[in-house]
Amino acid sequence: EMDVHDRMVPVCEHQGLAWIFPRGGDASAALQNHPIPSVPEMDEHEKCHITTTVRDCPIDWSIIIDNLLDPDNGSFSHGTVRFDPDAIDDISSKMMESFDDSRWKITATVEGYERLITLPKDHLKRSMARKYPAPYKTCIAEFSAPCMVTFRRIDSVQPITTAFWVCPVGLGRCRLLSASVAKSSMSVPRWTLHLFFNKFLDRQSLLFAAQQQYILSEERKALQKYGAEESQLRLKTCIRK
Repeated sequence: EMDVHDRMVPVCEHQGLAWIFPRGGDASAALQNHPIPSVPEMDEHEKCHITTTVRDCPIDWSIIIDNLLDPDNGSFSHGTVRFDPDAIDDISSKMMESFDDSRWKITATVEGYERLITLPKDHLKRSMARKYPAPYKTCIAEFSAPCMVTFRRIDSVQPITTAFWVCPVGLGRCRLLSASVAKSSMSVPRWTLHLFFNKFLDRQSLLFAAQQQYILSEERKALQKYGAEESQLRLKTCIRK
């Protein structure tokens, strides 16, 4: 039985996720004004293996998105062997900004390299990395506001796509959903990917915990000083710079 204060809102299922439009109204009109962001590779489920994971995090959603999009995050946060930031050459990337489908989107494209760092010989012997033939891999990172991040590695052997949806569920809390899409003849057990995904996140727990109190504190100061609209404008200006 519905309460008098309850109201119905349009809900749509798309690529395995339920999308809710809290403003209400007609579902078709909501989809026309705000199309749901898609991962094209997920529609090729007959040719791909798709593995999804969900995890609730005691971290603000903006911090997780910032770390996902940070190109140095992997080497800095996940204990890369003998990582030396001064030994890495600058890598040119192409940035493209758009407002398609009434949504701000920014895409970074860079040519992939076999390795950006030098590893010890004993580690290389244990490595399962394979040599890929030409052409070089192309790596694409895409942020679709407000909460979707997609990484694509495109090559002639095994293209891989990883998508993240970071949904705020409260102050300093979020729900992280991910989907891994790979064209592979071998199906990896789902529990294996869950194990590695949770281990991947746990490595950043200390970094997240150290960042959160300072970042949220500065965001609050900016809101109190400039207001919501001015704070967003300043943030966007900093991102463009």
